Amino acid sequence: MRKCILCALAAAAVMLLLPQSANAIIVAVNADVHYDFMDGSCANDFHVEGLIHSAAGTIPKVDDIFVFGSSSFWKVKGYSLTQPDPFGMPDDWLFTADFVTDGLICYCDMLHFGISFDVTCYNIIIDLHGHWTFGGKRLFPAKEVPVGSDVFPSEVAVTGFHVDDIGRIRPGMQTLRIHNNTNLPIEVPLLEVAMNKEYVPLAEMNAQHLGAPGSGPSPDPSFSEMVWLPVPIQKSQLEPGQFFEIHLEDLGIHMETGDFMQIRGIQEGDGTMGKQGKSVWTFFWEQHEAH
Repeated sequence: MRKCILCALAAAAVMLLLPQSANAIIVAVNADVHYDFMDGSCANDFHVEGLIHSAAGTIPKVDDIFVFGSSSFWKVKGYSLTQPDPFGMPDDWLFTADFVTDGLICYCDMLHFGISFDVTCYNIIIDLHGHWTFGGKRLFPAKEVPVGSDVFPSEVAVTGFHVDDIGRIRPGMQTLRIHNNTNLPIEVPLLEVAMNKEYVPLAEMNAQHLGAPGSGPSPDPSFSEMVWLPVPIQKSQLEPGQFFEIHLEDLGIHMETGDFMQIRGIQEGDGTMGKQGKSVWTFFWEQHEAH
């Protein structure tokens, strides 16, 4: 896997962009995804889905969507926004997006996708997961998956988030949660946060500008004054369906209107080759604006 990391940098960025009105914010996921099967198989599609929230009866919309790959041309195949329970949970919206290439993506290749939504009030992308497909059909390398296994090896390790700066989760407290809603155990061995007063453009949410996790100060002079604080994580291993919670006051942070919290970290997915315990490392960056 170390060799694969050298082939293409795995990175993920999840961010909240600048609000477009007094009640609207942009919530987005931005990720680099490796194809990490060594059995000779290839894919030509990628599917991602998750849950976003939009309050006060407002209908979210896709603000932007894009994709590119390391070895072939990719394009957006399609996307959708639907309400899974419009009467019981009217704020919940399920999004799906599919990306397709004119060639193949094989071992150590990478694609990069981004999708952003215009929503009201909530800084949430949860139930986030994605998987490889071929010709639109989910990819399950048969010889890698034991009969009856509950592991889905075509999935990728990606975490969702819930940022609460107004005390919904814990009254009187500001909270960050990192969610694992995949079918894979995911470990987050490193997480760092930094505060600033300026919005960081989506294209600059990467190692070249904000720096790789654990690398110290941001290399871009525009962000060199950010102070990256390590986040103590008591339980870095997240089983499917689990999350860990960070209280910002424990880091000496209190978000005020106009503040932006930057996050960078490492996530490792275990078991992407069935029961063989193969690990996939990715970097991720997030940006969250206070209400």
